[in-house]
Amino acid sequence: MIKTLFLCLFLTFITIPAFAKNWEMDKAQSSLSFSGQHAGKDFVGTFREWNASLIFDPQKLEESKIIITISLPSASTGDNLYDKTLPQTEWFNSQKIPEAVFTSTKIASQGGDQYQIDGTLKLKEKTIPLSFPATITLTDQNATAQGQVDINRDTFDIGMVSDPKFEWVAQKVTVKFTLTATQKN
Repeated sequence: MIKTLFLCLFLTFITIPAFAKNWEMDKAQSSLSFSGQHAGKDFVGTFREWNASLIFDPQKLEESKIIITISLPSASTGDNLYDKTLPQTEWFNSQKIPEAVFTSTKIASQGGDQYQIDGTLKLKEKTIPLSFPATITLTDQNATAQGQVDINRDTFDIGMVSDPKFEWVAQKVTVKFTLTATQKN
């Protein structure tokens, strides 16, 4: 009986999988921006406040995950008109819904440091699937992830009351990110 108990305990411990590594975001070295066109002119904005949770190991992609939480009131373009418009109900509605959240559902290797990231973006009470390529580079105790994804404003009902035909603001907005992180102990 005791031998059986020890054998069961031994088998339990040897079958425990190693988990993907946890990484901590370096906010000073990371950035999240958005860009598009308004009245035929390019604009660029940033989110000053956002955070990412990164669990990543290229040998354990099935356990890898990224969650990005964005503070919508922190959006800034440097243009007073844009910055006053973005928080309004028809645009980000950031007083009622102050956060957007991207959650990965799958990270797949495309060879080398290239990956395909699938997930969902929850923005303005809508959760929409997104898929985009990213470069994830690991060096010593550091990780850097870079990528971009195009988002259609109409998919998230952004600015569709005042500009339903995209006459002023382009339909597509590009979101770019650079996430730098250090490995947690």
